[in-house]
Amino acid sequence: MVVTETTILDRLFDFLSAKPSPDDVLAFKATEAEEGRFSYLSNLEQEGRLSSDERVELSYILKAEHFGRMAKLRALGDLNGTNGE
Repeated sequence: MVVTETTILDRLFDFLSAKPSPDDVLAFKATEAEEGRFSYLSNLEQEGRLSSDERVELSYILKAEHFGRMAKLRALGDLNGTNGE
């Protein structure tokens, strides 16, 4: 059952759609459960035991991580006045 992709991506998009402050964006992080799931799936991948559903789930987690990092870079730019606005 693939649960994490809706949890982490939905949580990230809901958070970002609320137009948080740059400080709030920088403070955003995965929950312990999300981090644990990522670790578990990463270990399975390294062992070559990842199912196709788990591979999809891991790709969603990695996408959420990428989007989160991009949002944090933008937030840093806002705080430093380097986003060109």
